[in-house]
Amino acid sequence: MEFLDWLVIDSKPEKDFFLEVYSRQILNNKNHKEVAEMCVSFLHQNTVKDQIMFKAIEKIADLEEKVTDLEIKKERLEKRSCSLIEKFSTYLSK
Repeated sequence: MEFLDWLVIDSKPEKDFFLEVYSRQILNNKNHKEVAEMCVSFLHQNTVKDQIMFKAIEKIADLEEKVTDLEIKKERLEKRSCSLIEKFSTYLSK
């Protein structure tokens, strides 16, 4: 998976249709108090989702950092191991 592939959203026609229906219901609603209450509710939901997304991305970054650190440590151990084997082989061949 490429770096930004996970950001691509596959939109389904059914979901797009319902989104459009709900959007038009809100736009055509003559009860301004009801629309204002919906907006406040959506604002709160959006804020919570933003916070959850931020924490999820932060956690992913932490995990990726740990993976990178482990890969570096593994490479160092493999190099050290190869070096020790070469030294031991050299010692035995004498």
